[in-house]
Amino acid sequence: MILEPTHVGSFFARSETFIVADPCNSNLTKEEEATLHQSVISRIKDCRPGKWEVFLSIVENIFEYKGNKRIEEHCWALSALHEEVSDQISWTLEAEVIADSGQIGIFDEAFFGNDDAVIDAPKALQDSFYGACVYLTYDETKKEKRFGGCLDSGAIALSGYGDGLYPINVGREGQWGVGFNIPFIIPE
Repeated sequence: MILEPTHVGSFFARSETFIVADPCNSNLTKEEEATLHQSVISRIKDCRPGKWEVFLSIVENIFEYKGNKRIEEHCWALSALHEEVSDQISWTLEAEVIADSGQIGIFDEAFFGNDDAVIDAPKALQDSFYGACVYLTYDETKKEKRFGGCLDSGAIALSGYGDGLYPINVGREGQWGVGFNIPFIIPE
C-alpha cells in the first residue's frame, strides 16, 4: 500500500546547479570523479535558486511466510519542488544516479560534501557531511531506520530496497528546473 507523500521539510539553494548523488561519493576528487560513470554524481543545471519543499513517499509491503505476516516500509520516491512553482511543469527523465550506500540526495552544488556547511545536525555529526546524511536515514541510538529528511542546502532519502541505478525526473518551467522526482520502487 502506498502512503500519501509526506512533507519532511525544506532546504535553501543558492546556486543554479544541483547534484543528485549518494553522499558516500561526496569526498571524490575531480580527477576521481572524471574516471567514474556520469551517474555516480549527476549534475543538473539551470535549477531555480531559493526555497525547496521536500516530500518522501513510503510504500508498505506485506510479506507472508508459513502463516506469519510481516509489514515492511520502504521509501519509494524522493521529491522536491521549488516554492514558486506553477501547474505548467514539463517533466522529463534527465539523468540517472547510482546508490552505493542505500541513500540518494538532492543537493546545492556548493553544499555537496562541504563539512563546514553542515549546521543543522547533532553536535557529534556537525563535522561530517556524510555523517549528517546518515543521521537522517538511520538512528544509531535506537537502531532504527529513518526514511530521510532535509539539511541546510539539500535533502536525503533511503533508496527504496537499497543500492541500484535510479532515474532522475526533472520538472522544468521554461529553462528553470523547479522539481525533482526520483522513484526508487515502481509501485505495482
